[in-house]
Amino acid sequence: MPLKKLSGFPDYAISPDGTVYSYKRKTRKPLSPRKINGYDTVVLTVNGKQYVRYVHKLVAQEVIYNDDPENKTQVIHKDGNKRNNDSSNLMWAKKGEGARRYFQTNDTRRNKFKDTQDLPGTVFDETTPFQPQKENSEKPMSDVKLNAQVKHLSNNIEGIKNRYNQEIMKIDREYEKQIEQLKFHYKLNPQKTKKEIKELTIRHLERKNNLETNMNKEIQKLKTQKTNAFRTRRQLNKYFHYNGEYHKITDTGKSLVIRVKNEEGKWTMLSVARIIMEEHLKQPQPTPLHRIGFKDFDHRNITPINMIWETPKEKAERFQKKFPFTNPASGKKEKNFNPFHNPETYHDQIVRLLVEGNSYMQIARKLEISYYKLYRYCKKMGI
Repeated sequence: MPLKKLSGFPDYAISPDGTVYSYKRKTRKPLSPRKINGYDTVVLTVNGKQYVRYVHKLVAQEVIYNDDPENKTQVIHKDGNKRNNDSSNLMWAKKGEGARRYFQTNDTRRNKFKDTQDLPGTVFDETTPFQPQKENSEKPMSDVKLNAQVKHLSNNIEGIKNRYNQEIMKIDREYEKQIEQLKFHYKLNPQKTKKEIKELTIRHLERKNNLETNMNKEIQKLKTQKTNAFRTRRQLNKYFHYNGEYHKITDTGKSLVIRVKNEEGKWTMLSVARIIMEEHLKQPQPTPLHRIGFKDFDHRNITPINMIWETPKEKAERFQKKFPFTNPASGKKEKNFNPFHNPETYHDQIVRLLVEGNSYMQIARKLEISYYKLYRYCKKMGI
């Protein structure tokens, strides 16, 4: 892998994959990067003074050609991963171009949603503004799990690089030591010394090339998995297509909204569910008292079949039927609430879960009700 000397730092070199090496002690040693603002940095020393430099900028300055140095002054990552400093992932760009590429990358500042089989996490377009997943399709991984997977793969790649670099440095030291021994042993026969050194050099290069080939194979395999993880994250982008533009979805805790400019040019918040109901489904608000409700009481599930117009009273009655152990006003369990007034909704589920071998604690967690109320209810009913 070719190395390039760093301009202004004669004791350092950098490889196209973003690894910085130091030659201060006459042996090549890779530097461990430090994370600053999400980017990898290294500390370089010249004449006793220390300088902190971004790794991706060093790669771009030494490896990537800049066809417009006056305007293209920034270095951006094509896949949005700030720690992927491979030269194939970097490019010179004008100021502001990184922001325009925001919708094509996996920026970690985007909102995080929990796993769901519903639409939040899917980019809407004009042809299919909402398309629910198939029932038999696999549940997508959450952003948190994907981020952990990408981080794990990145750490594995770094570990492979460090392991193989140490082996390469080891065989380099052995090679130099063997050459010194040959020169001393055949001091009186220079021709034989040259012949032995030539054979030794061929064997050394073959061994070194084999190590580098194996390293590249392992790294390429992990990079493929990493690329697939990035592609999956791109499919989980939280954006909504409205009026010909993509707008980032924000979860307020009660509804999903987007921020757009009105006719006066002022920013305003619009409900994604209301846009779908009124503009796509052509179901306007019946009365000023009606609000958009969700059949499963999950405001993140904005599939058309899950949304209805209902009054606050209708919502409270429906909530009470589905969650008899919960206070519909606060969403929390009431201290003096009597579960025996309306236990029919949960009775069959409790019996079924008990037959399946679940404990009272497991049933309480699955049904999201108080363990003590569940226990007293089962004891009273003899189940």
